[in-house]
Amino acid sequence: MLTAGIATHLGDLNQDVYIQTLKQNPASSQLPQTVNADTALNLNTHNTEKKINDGLAKGIEKLPAPAQAAVKKDFETKQDDYKKKVVNAFSDSLRPIFYTSAGLMLLATVGAIMIREKPLRDSDDDAPGVME
Repeated sequence: MLTAGIATHLGDLNQDVYIQTLKQNPASSQLPQTVNADTALNLNTHNTEKKINDGLAKGIEKLPAPAQAAVKKDFETKQDDYKKKVVNAFSDSLRPIFYTSAGLMLLATVGAIMIREKPLRDSDDDAPGVME
């Protein structure tokens, strides 16, 4: 349910400018042909983001300093927009799950209240488990 909600909110990720930028890199052969919700979430993790940024730094190190700054700024803007998009899709997808679970908990509470309470049996022996 969560993955389907994320996929619905994100739409076609193959058309995302950040994903298209990543696919231009030769190292992008590690990316699946079709980017799905799982891949989108994985690309948004800290470790993966660090690897991508390290790869970017290596890829632009031979460029002149002004060009490096421009490319890095453009890439960071695309990356930040992508992060916001994924986080918003994730949080929007969680809302129906929380509503559903809250409804089920309400039903469970009402059901528990409706259970008739039976008194325990009285016994002369106050020490349970001790036989005389």
